Amino acid sequence: MNSWEAEFTAALEAKNESGVIDMLKSGFPPNYMIRLRDTNGNYLPEHTYPLTIAIELELVEVIRWLLIAGVQSNVVDSYGRSPILVASAVGNQEIIQLLVAHRSNLAARDYYGNTILHIAAANAHIHLVKYFIEELRVHYSLRNKKGQTALDLCKEKQEQSKSLEEIEFLQSVIEYLWKVQENYKKKQRHRIQKNAMSPDPIKNQRECRNKQHGISLEHATSIPIVPTDSKLEILVSPYKQKRSIETYLKAKQNFIYKSLTAKKKTENEQFNLSRYRSPALTEPKNSSPTRFPPIYKTSYHC
Repeated sequence: MNSWEAEFTAALEAKNESGVIDMLKSGFPPNYMIRLRDTNGNYLPEHTYPLTIAIELELVEVIRWLLIAGVQSNVVDSYGRSPILVASAVGNQEIIQLLVAHRSNLAARDYYGNTILHIAAANAHIHLVKYFIEELRVHYSLRNKKGQTALDLCKEKQEQSKSLEEIEFLQSVIEYLWKVQENYKKKQRHRIQKNAMSPDPIKNQRECRNKQHGISLEHATSIPIVPTDSKLEILVSPYKQKRSIETYLKAKQNFIYKSLTAKKKTENEQFNLSRYRSPALTEPKNSSPTRFPPIYKTSYHC
């Protein structure tokens, strides 16, 4: 590690936002890979980035400056953490809004397959859980590699927790996620019952589709019946029949063949006409007419 990197990391750890921004303005690369250190100060083979460190320390001004400077908002460190995953663990909604505004990947997952909803719920950030579900439309039923939803992960962590304060925070998250799950199930049940109550659900779907397209039964009955080959073809609805791939390819082949034959015919006609066309006709209109030399009678003497 060089002295510049050591100075930059020291300013970050000291939460000196103005000093960090001054160093970035002076030329420190914003996408620089910083080596991690353990508790004793020894360097590790893993690396991270200034954006992830700033998110962990909740340096909002530094984060804003880095994002404006063009730092990648989806950069992943050696632990497989993207900035939005770190922000969801920290619990700062302002940082998440900044990352979302700079097109951060909402579908990001860590090594264990946990989403932003899993991490926010496991850390008992109820305000972030509501923000993800209600505003960002993150679905509650997303599962990690173990097949756990955010609700399952919260229950597991609540069972393993030993502090009453953490258990209470997790309980509020569990109650909210349970309500979201039950509301979703109720909507599904209502939809199924609505379709089951109707005697012919397919007929109802057809009627709804006809209403959307502005088609009525009167319009369908007014369509004439056309005889074709001693058979009556009744056009009940004005929908066009879907073409199969074979008919489409045949039509395409016929179209290409006709276009090619038409081109050949026109070329042949032009070629044949050019033989019998006089030079005066071939000349443009504005050009002067061609003058042939006079013909003189010549006498040949033996």
